[in-house]
Amino acid sequence: MTLRSTRPLAPRMLAGATLTATLALVAACGSSGSSGSAGSSGLSGTVTFGVLHPFTGAYASVGEASLQGVTVAASEINANGGILGHKLQIVHADTLGDPVDAVPAAEHMIASSHPSAIIGPGGLEIGSIQRILDANKIPFEFEGGDTAFDNTKDPMLWRDSPSDLQEGVAMALYALQHGYKRAAFMMSSITTAQDFIPYIQGAYKAGGGQIVANVTMTPGLTSYRSEVLKVAQAKAQVIFSQIEPPTAAVMTQNFKEIDNLAIPIVASDTSAAAEWIKAVTPAVANKAIVSAEGATATSPASAVFMKYFKQDFKGQQPLASATYSYDATMALALAMTKAHSTTGPAFAKDIPLVTTAPGTVVYDYKTALANIKAGKKINYDGASGSMDYNQFHNVFGPYQLVKANLSGVEQVVGTVSAAALEKGTPKGM
Repeated sequence: MTLRSTRPLAPRMLAGATLTATLALVAACGSSGSSGSAGSSGLSGTVTFGVLHPFTGAYASVGEASLQGVTVAASEINANGGILGHKLQIVHADTLGDPVDAVPAAEHMIASSHPSAIIGPGGLEIGSIQRILDANKIPFEFEGGDTAFDNTKDPMLWRDSPSDLQEGVAMALYALQHGYKRAAFMMSSITTAQDFIPYIQGAYKAGGGQIVANVTMTPGLTSYRSEVLKVAQAKAQVIFSQIEPPTAAVMTQNFKEIDNLAIPIVASDTSAAAEWIKAVTPAVANKAIVSAEGATATSPASAVFMKYFKQDFKGQQPLASATYSYDATMALALAMTKAHSTTGPAFAKDIPLVTTAPGTVVYDYKTALANIKAGKKINYDGASGSMDYNQFHNVFGPYQLVKANLSGVEQVVGTVSAAALEKGTPKGM
């Protein structure tokens, strides 16, 4: 999934109250490895990575999924020698999904923990945080689908998940494959949701589909009956949507009252989160909602991910998109090893050298480390799919459509290949 953070509906909290929480992954504390090159500059103690995402509010699940993946990667890395012989420590800060609150969260994390690299932020916060991370020369893995970054030249910014363009095309193609030729948009009023519309619409119209209604959903209302009636009266065969969990709960209840959820909903990856499914109820999700998300990889890296996941999260299932942050952490750690440095500008340029062909394909940290030490060029393929960064620091991959069963567990109901995405994307998009 491409993780588009949105502003929580809960009232703002004082930034300092929830800025930073540290997840202990090592038995002993040490100084941060935020500068210098291990070995050559006397790096001591631990290397620190930060996770910068919302951990409270409507999109707390975004941060939880990212932290889950990073935690698993850190366990694997630390079990196999760490980074340049040093343990990896993880800290996280709560952006509240808000571009204003994200600034002190980032600044506090940098000042107090001196992270060498950061996983995050998401789509809404990136505009206010990018300049801070760039100024501090901290490489970061952007976890949002904003197409404004499809052609980035920022040496610090790397994206571990596909662009909204790819997800939008996947949603449109799935609807077309099922014969839905009349569609309605029911999108949140937030910018990241509204910006998503042209990508779905372009591919949908190119495939012969017609948009019969476009309804903006203002978060936080107690009824969306008028919006629901407009879509029903337009005789839409399918609904494209990206909305917050509370909004989804009210909207689907209104649909239930009016037409018993007769119109299927194809929703963005945010709807795959457990919090979102719980808000609408698994029964409603199972009856009417299909969610688009990055396809689960079937490479050997998946088994490695699950091995360490089961150690860290006994009895649980991975959250949607956890594998993205897992692979991002692996890529950053391997680049540091390749560059023999934890200094941002030194190792950032080596990220594609350890993740992109040509090179010996590797699926786990232990094997990758051994190959790097042997002087071999490696190509890390991850649990989320190929980590082949293009010249603009973007990765690509197939999509899958999932539906929750009556217990709230996602099940794959369709896939859209990378080749189909390429073919279905109109020229000029």
